[in-house]
Amino acid sequence: LRENPALLSDLREKLFILWGDLEERKRAPDPDPNKQIASASTKPFICCIKEFGVKISCFPPEDDTSADEEECRFGWKRRFCMFGTTIV
Repeated sequence: LRENPALLSDLREKLFILWGDLEERKRAPDPDPNKQIASASTKPFICCIKEFGVKISCFPPEDDTSADEEECRFGWKRRFCMFGTTIV
């Protein structure tokens, strides 16, 4: 994306459709940190959400009663993504 400004511009345009003016608000300097943040200008849309699992190879034990600190466990982390949705 850094080497292809046209592709970056297309991506920003599509993200604007999804997120509205969120990027512009995040980039703008905020002079008053106590000021209430206005709601996003995006409109809701219908899409399909897919739930899937990502295998995790090593994570710390949930309880610290284990004597072996180097113990690795395997498991799954739940993730979600949009699918079957086209941004035009």
